[in-house]
This record gives sequence, C-alpha cells and structure tokens, in this order.
Amino acid sequence: MNIDGRIFAIVSAYDRMTLQLPTLAVNIAGFGEAPLQQISTRTPLRDGGIFLAVQTQPREVVFTLHMRATTRAEMWELRRRLSNLMNPLFGAFTVKIYGDDHSQYELRQCHFQDGFAGGIGLSWPLLKQDMTVTVLSYDPMLYQLPSLEQTSTAPTLTQELVFPADFPIAFFTGYGINQVVPVVTTGNWYTYPTIVFTGPVADPYVENLTIGGKIGLNYTIPNGITVTVTTEPENCTVVDSLGNNLFGYLTEDSDISTFKIAPEVLCDVDHNDIALVGQDVTLGVSGMALYWSNRWVTL
Repeated sequence: MNIDGRIFAIVSAYDRMTLQLPTLAVNIAGFGEAPLQQISTRTPLRDGGIFLAVQTQPREVVFTLHMRATTRAEMWELRRRLSNLMNPLFGAFTVKIYGDDHSQYELRQCHFQDGFAGGIGLSWPLLKQDMTVTVLSYDPMLYQLPSLEQTSTAPTLTQELVFPADFPIAFFTGYGINQVVPVVTTGNWYTYPTIVFTGPVADPYVENLTIGGKIGLNYTIPNGITVTVTTEPENCTVVDSLGNNLFGYLTEDSDISTFKIAPEVLCDVDHNDIALVGQDVTLGVSGMALYWSNRWVTL
C-alpha cells in the first residue's frame, strides 16, 4: 500500500508469511498520536485533582483497501493470503512502514479486530473489491529501525570508547568490563533494550545511571555462550544461546519489568549514562551489547 510516499506492509508472526499488499489503499487512519489514558487522583471534598502519569492504550489502525485482480480465483487468493497474515492462531503480526526517505518503522503486537467484509465485483476484465480492515496494536508506539542503507555489524571489543561509534558496542578493560557509556535515543518515548552478555564473564550487569534501573545476573557465563535479556514490555526473558531459561539468576535488585532508556528530550544532558560491568573476562571474546529501536508516539 502506498500512501503519501510511504509503503505499508503486513508481516505475519514467526515469519510464516510476508506480503506487501498488491492493493491501492484508499485510506489509512490511526498513525497519529498514540492513545493515552490519564492517571490522576482526587481528594475528597476538594476541587480538581493531581496528575500522576499516563498509560498507553491499544492503537486502532483502519485500512481501507481497494483490491484488484484479473480473475475471480486470483481475488479469492488475495483474500486468503490477507486472512492468513492476520490469523489469530499465529499470534501477533507486525505492520511495517517504509518511507521514500529510506526510513522504516514497525507497529508491533498487532491483531485483527474487525472488518474484512465486502463482495467481489463482476466487471471484466478487471475484478475489484473494496474492504475495510481494523487492526488493534497492544504496543501503540512506533519502532524506528535503521535506514535501509545501514547494516548491522558484530560487536567489537575495545579498550576505550571512540566516537563516532555504532551500537552494539562491547568494552574491555584489564580483566574486567567496567565502562560508563553515553547512549542517545532520538525518539520521543522510552525504549526497552535487548541486552546481550557474551561469555566468559562473571556476575555481569548493566545499569542506567541517568534515570535508574539495573539488570544483573548472579551467574558465570561460560566461554562461547551468550545470554540475551529482553526487557520489552510483556516480553521479558533471560535465555542463553543453548536455550536455557536463566530468569532465576537475575539479581534481586534487577528491574527486568521497568528497565528502559529515556529519549534525549527527557535527559538533561541529552543522553543516558549506561554502566556495563563484568568480571573474569577474556580479551577478544567477552563482551556486552545493547540493541534498541527509537520509539515514537506518531509518524
């Protein structure tokens, strides 16, 4: 679907099917400001109230499609492929947005909500069908991905931080990892990173010194093994490269459900100071890395 220089694609869960819809999108609504619920408190017998916080609400996106085909069989196949992409038995799917400036965004945790009605026209030689599909995303923020020209590289161990630098970065000093690095996010909402510890390393932890929050392990990661900590809301996991669940090895002061990186608009010095610490490491092998996407409340 191409709207105002942007291409929208639907990607099914678990990469079972990917389809850039061969349709003309008549209208797309729902990519404005993310829906938020105000949380406040009121004191009895007093006017007004006190604002406490906001809570994100599911985002509703409505696609109005004008589907075209040359045969009735082709039209039914288009419907079937679209239905498979949004099949709730496959779990959540993703809506991807590509800009003509090579920008790329993702709307995640999407589920089919309503619509998909409409009949197939009888005009010849062109068959057409108009339909409206409503999608509900339970993570309403838009994840910005690197531009299409950029490629991801493996972490490189270094004895000092050199700028400009790209993430992921791994650090080494002596026989331990002990660094404080500035991390800048250019979005306008909190982002929840994925943390990767590469062994050998003992008792590793990552701490956000700017806004608070820590992720640590009471565990020695063997040589050649990686441990991936996912802090994304509703998807917090600690798993090693062998598939073992290490959630029980989190330190008592770990903030697995709330650990985050603040956007630069909320940081006094325009960045987060992130501490990366670990013991008993091997030069050229051990490391730590952070992966994240900038998150936006609107396109």
